[in-house]
Amino acid sequence: MSLQLDELDRAIIKLMRVNPRVPVKSLAHELGVTQQTVSARIRNLREANTLRVIVQSDVYAMGYEFVCFGDIYVAGRSATAVARDLAEVDGVAAVTLLLGAPEIIVMFHATDRTDFQRIVAEDFARIDGLDHIETMISTDIAKYRTDFARLYND
Repeated sequence: MSLQLDELDRAIIKLMRVNPRVPVKSLAHELGVTQQTVSARIRNLREANTLRVIVQSDVYAMGYEFVCFGDIYVAGRSATAVARDLAEVDGVAAVTLLLGAPEIIVMFHATDRTDFQRIVAEDFARIDGLDHIETMISTDIAKYRTDFARLYND
C-alpha cells in the first residue's frame, strides 16, 4: 500500500520523532485538528508501513554495563544459518549479514566482564559454523539513530 504524505502526515511524523509517546490529544491540539483525525492518520501511516512505533530501551538502565560488537567469521556452514543462531543468544541486540569478511557483525550487551566472557566463550562458541570472532567493547556511544531507516513489509 503506497501512501502520499501530505503536510499533516509529515507534521505528525516530525512530532512523534521528538516524542514517540506523545498522546494523540496533544498532537491534535498542537496541529489544530481533531483527535479522530490524528488517530486515523497514524493508523493509515502504520498500515502503509510508513510509520512504525517501537519501544527503545536504555541498555544501561536495564543493567548492562557493556555494549559489545563481534566480527564473526564463518566456515563450514551458511552465514545465514549462523546469523539465525546468533540472534537466539540472550543479550544479542542486532545481527547483520555482510558481503565479504567478516560475514556477520553482531551487537550484544553484557552486564559485566564475566557476562561478556560467558557470552563469547560459551554462548557464541556453541554455534556450529562460527570459525572465529573478533570482539570489541564500546567505550562511548556518540550517536545512535533509529529514525532514518526505510521500512519494509515484514
